[in-house]
Order: sequence, then structure tokens, then C-alpha cells
Amino acid sequence: MFKKQSIIIILVLAAFTVLLMAGCGSQKTATMEKFDKIENGMSHQQVSEIINNPGELAIAATYPSLPGVMDKVEHKIYTWKNPDGQPFQVIQ
Repeated sequence: MFKKQSIIIILVLAAFTVLLMAGCGSQKTATMEKFDKIENGMSHQQVSEIINNPGELAIAATYPSLPGVMDKVEHKIYTWKNPDGQPFQVIQ
């Protein structure tokens, strides 16, 4: 009897874990539906809130100012992955 109860408990915990992981994955996945909500001029914070994930900083570059030509320029590129594992990037 004890063995049967142990197996049932293990199966219930395993099912709960799978459901929990599936839920977390779907919230942090960059779906096309979420991507379509991104607009030009949005901050990294705004994009992260749409996708429910801060993404990964892929590149950060700073270009110094050139007096009389241009001000200092900073670029950051963040990467997220869609459900099939393909990345997409947002440049800030």
C-alpha cells in the first residue's frame, strides 16, 4: 500500500512540475503576438515587460562624440528567442 501511494505522489509531483515549467516557458517566450506589440522608440524596459523577459544583452557599443560633427552615441542590442529557438534582436 505504501509503495502505491509513493508512486501516486511522485506522478502528481512530476505532472505539477511539467505544468509549472510549461507555464513559465510560455510566459518568457518571444512569440510573434508579443513581437507585434513592440514599437519603434520603446525602451528596453518596455520591451521586456511585453515579453515578460529581460532578454540577453548581446552587444553594447559606445561611439565617442566628435565636436561639431556628432554627439556621443550608445547602442545596445538585446536578444530573445522565439518558441522554435530562433533569436530576434532589438536595438536600443
